[in-house]
Amino acid sequence: VSNLVEIQDLNVNFRTPHGQVHAIRDLNLDIPQNKILGIVGESGSGKSTVIWTITRLLASNAVIESGRILFDGHDILQLEEHALASMRGDKMSVVFQDPMTSQIPVLSYGRQMTDIQHRHRNLKANDKRQNAIDILKR
Repeated sequence: VSNLVEIQDLNVNFRTPHGQVHAIRDLNLDIPQNKILGIVGESGSGKSTVIWTITRLLASNAVIESGRILFDGHDILQLEEHALASMRGDKMSVVFQDPMTSQIPVLSYGRQMTDIQHRHRNLKANDKRQNAIDILKR
């Protein structure tokens, strides 16, 4: 089985008024194709920073000091913003941990998962609904 994500020797710091904070040190991680991975750890251990680094949506005070992130064979850290933007939502996305700020409480998850497929304009509504069902069944 090949890897969807390969992280090699990743180091990420945050610049703060009090100096640098080392958020990720020497991380190596492989995520195989067609697998679901949960990242667990104590508050402040770097879980969210790993995800934000993979998607390159880090805060402006973050610095990727070193490392390599391959996503589906593409070096994420070397991609131009327009190429990365086309991957977000199409090949990669994030489910945020706080449902009150990341989900719309008056819409079902199925409806929200159908709505986020707006990039797939060529899909019919029934196909989008089936995609959402398939994902929720995993």
